[in-house]
Amino acid sequence: MKQKSIHISFPSQDADLYNELIRESTLRLIPASTLIRFYLKNGKKIANTSNLLQRYETSTSSTVSL
Repeated sequence: MKQKSIHISFPSQDADLYNELIRESTLRLIPASTLIRFYLKNGKKIANTSNLLQRYETSTSSTVSL
């Protein structure tokens, strides 16, 4: 089975993010790609929750009348 892959580059302004990721990967003995997938999944959950809350607040605030 062929694995799907995405290659990520880090611009110079994100060097600290890259270094932090490599440091955590080394300390925890976890491959960097595994950490990236973990953070991506959690970030997507948070983003989806935020979007749901924003949609709910928008829909409820538009129906409220004084």
